[in-house]
Amino acid sequence: MKREGHAIGGLWYDAYWQASYDRALNFLAKAYPKDAEAFVEALASFRVPHSFEARQLRAFFDAERIAEMREVIAGLPKAELEAHELLPYGRLVLHDHPYFTDLQDELVERVGEGVGEAVEASYNFLSLYNNLGVCDLHMDAPSAKWTLDVCIDQSDVWPLHLSRVQPWPFRLDGLSVDWRKAVLARERFSSHVLEPGDALLFGGSAQWHYRERIPRRSANNFCHLIFFHFIPVGTSILAEPEQWAQFFGVPELGEHIAAPHEEVVTWAGFSREAGEVIVGARPDAGLPDAERTV
Repeated sequence: MKREGHAIGGLWYDAYWQASYDRALNFLAKAYPKDAEAFVEALASFRVPHSFEARQLRAFFDAERIAEMREVIAGLPKAELEAHELLPYGRLVLHDHPYFTDLQDELVERVGEGVGEAVEASYNFLSLYNNLGVCDLHMDAPSAKWTLDVCIDQSDVWPLHLSRVQPWPFRLDGLSVDWRKAVLARERFSSHVLEPGDALLFGGSAQWHYRERIPRRSANNFCHLIFFHFIPVGTSILAEPEQWAQFFGVPELGEHIAAPHEEVVTWAGFSREAGEVIVGARPDAGLPDAERTV
C-alpha cells in the first residue's frame, strides 16, 4: 500500500523523499560514481515535463457514478476511517478502499493519454473534509507523480490553487525559514473550481498546490474528494527510498535514507532546533558538493 509520503522537519510530504534522494546521490557520487549516474537516470522517470499543463476535466464521472461513490462513503464504518489528520487538516481519510482501487484500475488508460505516458496505479485516498478543512501548501512524493483530483460532494465550491511545474528534484533556492510565504510570493498560481463529477489532472509531485480554509457558509460545511495517484509503468520500486539499496545493488544505500519524521532538515540546511538557515552541500546530478545558498 502506498502512502503520500511524510512531512519532515515541518516541510511538505515530498521532503522525506527529497532528503533521501539528496543523501543517496551524495553517497553514490563519492563512493560509486557510475552508480550515481544510473541513479539519476533511473529516477528521472519521475520528472514532469516543464511544458505540462494541468487539465480540468468537466463531468469526468457521470451522475450515476457519483451517486455510487456517495453510497460507498455513506456505508463506511467509522472505525475504518483514519482520524490522524482530523485536527490539523479537518479531514478523515481512507487509503486504497477496494471500490476506489477497482475504479482506479479502470482509469489507467485515460490518465495515461492525458499525461502523455504509460502509467500504472500507485495509490488512492478518500479525503472527507469538514468545517475545519484546509489543505496546506505542499508537493507530494513521486508516488503521486500524476494526481487525479475528483470532487464527489461538497457544500460549496472550494478552489484548488496550483503552481506551474517546478524543476525536479526540487531546489530550495531563495527560500527562507518561512518557506510557505516565500513560495506563495514568488510562484504564479492558477485557481481551479470543481463541481461534483469534475476532475483535475496535474503533476502532484511537481506542482505546488493548496486549498485555503473551507468556505464556512452553513452549519455543515464539507467537501468529499478522492485522489487517484499514478506513476510511470514499472517504477513502483523506485518510488520507495527503502527499496533503492535492493534495486541498485548497493546495500549501503539503506544507511543514507532520511528518517520519516526527522526534526533537523539537514538537506535543506535548516535546523528547527537552531532556527537558522545555513549554506550547505546539496547534490545536483553529477555535482554532489555544489555550494547552495538557501
